[in-house]
Amino acid sequence: MDDSSAFFPFGFEAPVVRWSVGTSRVVHFSVLMLPSHVEAAIGPVPPRFRVQGEVADFPVDGAFVPTGDGRRYLLLSPRLLKAAGIAVGSVVEMRFRLDDPERVTVPQALEARLSTDATFHRHWIALSAGKQRAVAHHVASVKGAVAREKRLDDARAMVVEHGGDIRRWSEARKGKAKPKP
Repeated sequence: MDDSSAFFPFGFEAPVVRWSVGTSRVVHFSVLMLPSHVEAAIGPVPPRFRVQGEVADFPVDGAFVPTGDGRRYLLLSPRLLKAAGIAVGSVVEMRFRLDDPERVTVPQALEARLSTDATFHRHWIALSAGKQRAVAHHVASVKGAVAREKRLDDARAMVVEHGGDIRRWSEARKGKAKPKP
């Protein structure tokens, strides 16, 4: 490994593979499987553990998730695949370090909204780190200012009315569910 080994103590090369989940509705993802020798080097970790690192020299911030058959995978976003010019079958290098499972990167626009809306902030701090990350991603994943404002309004409804549950919020928007009591 190069000089990044001090910053990213774990690394491997592996192909990007297609991973399918679901039974009645199958969804396909592009993932990297964690090699067993790297897992052994990491030592004991929870079944799902967060990492920060690089795939094909592009930053990643995610989690290795159990497959159910003893392996773990890292989901690769379509944005990362496009930026890195990689696809299923590409062999890529991944370097990473374990990350604090409670760390949440909050977009500046969401931080500003939380600082001016006491009700939103009160509900936000009661959410788990995972739900905060999901809501933060929902806000950060748009580029335009108009769409971001809409997502900020959506985020408030998700958090205040539905306890940060994106699925419940989405179903309520479609008239399929009621707000969290």
